[in-house]
Amino acid sequence: MSNQPKYFNPFFALLLVVGIAFVVSCCAYGVMIIKFMNPGGPIEEAQVQISFLEFLYDHGNTILMVELALLTVCTFGAIMTDDFWKDRSERKRGLVSSEQEPLSNSSESEAGNLNSDSD
Repeated sequence: MSNQPKYFNPFFALLLVVGIAFVVSCCAYGVMIIKFMNPGGPIEEAQVQISFLEFLYDHGNTILMVELALLTVCTFGAIMTDDFWKDRSERKRGLVSSEQEPLSNSSESEAGNLNSDSD
């Protein structure tokens, strides 16, 4: 078992919701293409689904592009803010004091000191 504390990044929740919407839209768009390639089938079923398929035919590309843009923004948001949410969670649990420097900053300053000594 890992001793790492659990933390919540809201971008992960957004990624899940937008990702599911994107998958459903892609599947519906694929069904629309197949239905329009082979328009045969029961008339009742076709009448019920025709308005949804027409909506996808008119707006499907826009919907997919908007969802893809949202997936991109949420992915970059999750990656860029992951350390923030992790540090915030650790501070709330009292695992890291607010005065302690992160390890990445101290290792960068040490590397800078080594480079200045070699001059």
